[in-house]
Amino acid sequence: MTTGCWVLVGIAAVFAVLDWLAVASESRRVEVVAKPTTLGLLVAAAILARPERMGVHLWLVLALIFGLIGDLALVARSPAEHGILHREAPDWFFVIGLVSFLLGHLSYCAAILRYGVELTSVLFGLALVVLMLFICTSRIVGGAYRQGGPMLASAITLYIVTLSTAVTLAVGTSSLLIAYGSLLFAASDLILAYDRFAKAQPWSRVAVVVSYHVAQFFLLIGLLR
Repeated sequence: MTTGCWVLVGIAAVFAVLDWLAVASESRRVEVVAKPTTLGLLVAAAILARPERMGVHLWLVLALIFGLIGDLALVARSPAEHGILHREAPDWFFVIGLVSFLLGHLSYCAAILRYGVELTSVLFGLALVVLMLFICTSRIVGGAYRQGGPMLASAITLYIVTLSTAVTLAVGTSSLLIAYGSLLFAASDLILAYDRFAKAQPWSRVAVVVSYHVAQFFLLIGLLR
């Protein structure tokens, strides 16, 4: 990683903390700026980086770009949750965010495969995924079915399968940063899904954004080293 890359990562960390405080205090104006700026800076950092494994670079940049698109969609969606947009309108922002993060996880899978995995570690990652799915998937998919029918439930199931694949491969790298990053990303996504489709919790938005940002930082640094 270059000096310029580290500088951008440091600035992104400042905006990430600013976003956490904005979410905690429900300061929407700050959140609208801080959330996408954080990922935008990480995209720039990844572009400036000189990775040790060149095959990883393109997929990492794509994963972060899809994360930025997803963040923009979720930020644009927030007014609908607070009565500014008509509640009966199709939630296209959620769909865009879902697809963007799905593509982001697929890009991370490609980056991780090029980074290199070990069979024994992959099997351990698979065991963690099975435990994760056993604990929370049925309530999330069931809630998605009740809210949006079989199409939404299928989309959520596909997303969870992709997320699970990314976690399995990440643990298979034997890199703690990559493994922790992917696990935190999974935690963020599952808390968000549980909050939306199963049972809302007052602490969920802060937990989601903190774990999401830390995950992206870990994955960026881990895949570039």
